[in-house]
Amino acid sequence: TSLDSLRAAILAAKEVTDKPSMIKISTTIGFGSALQGHHSVHGAALKPDDLANTKKKFGFPEEENFFVAPDVQEFFSKAAEAGDA
Repeated sequence: TSLDSLRAAILAAKEVTDKPSMIKISTTIGFGSALQGHHSVHGAALKPDDLANTKKKFGFPEEENFFVAPDVQEFFSKAAEAGDA
C-alpha cells in the first residue's frame, strides 16, 4: 500500500513482454474526507467545509478551486516537451 510497491509492480509488469499484465490496487472512496468509505461520496461533490478540511489535511490551499503543485506542473511540462504526455 505504498507508491514504492506500485512502482515495483509497474516495473515488474514492464518486464513481461509476451502477455498483458494487470496490477490490482485497492482504494478507499472519499479518502480523507468526512465521508471516507461511504457510498454517498460517490458521484457527489463534497460540501464546502468537508472539502476545505480535506484539502487542509493533505496540505493543499483550501481557498483554491483547482490546484496543481509546482513540481507536478514541471514534471508534466517536461513530459509534454519530450512527447510523453
